[in-house]
Formats: sequence, structure tokens, C-alpha cells
Amino acid sequence: GYKLVPVLDENDKPILDDDGKVVTERVKDEEAAAAILEAFTLYADQNWSRDRIARLFNEKSVGGSSRWDSARIKQMLMRSTYLGVEYY
Repeated sequence: GYKLVPVLDENDKPILDDDGKVVTERVKDEEAAAAILEAFTLYADQNWSRDRIARLFNEKSVGGSSRWDSARIKQMLMRSTYLGVEYY
């Protein structure tokens, strides 16, 4: 549900850190967020299995992938960031 995008200066040029690398920030990926919300809704509200969600995601090529399986769906559903928990 998130992606990294370059931080831009007032002239729309990427800001570089002390090592010359582009500074990035994490922003919500709207397309991915919709798929993640769909997975949570199907799993929690409609009692779909992880396998069934994986089959649907493969049919829809969610995230440009047709390699969804139960393990990947479980990993997504258990990701602490999606549950509202972050560690620093």
C-alpha cells in the first residue's frame, strides 16, 4: 500500500542526501491500497480463504503479478503497517 517517491525541491528537482543519493519519502500507493483493502474485506468480512483471495488476485493480475498464493496473502494480511503498527 506504500511506495517511495523522490523528495523534490522548489524547482521540482530531486533532493540529494550527503552521499549523493536521492532522498525519498513513503506515500500511499492508491492502486495497491485498494487491493489490500479488498483482501482484508474479503478475508475478514466475507470469510474468504487466503487461497481464494490469491486466485482472485491472480485472475486480476493485482500488482502486475499472477504469482499470488496463500503465503503471500498471509504475509500481506499480517503486515504490521497495514494493521496500524509501525516500529522505528
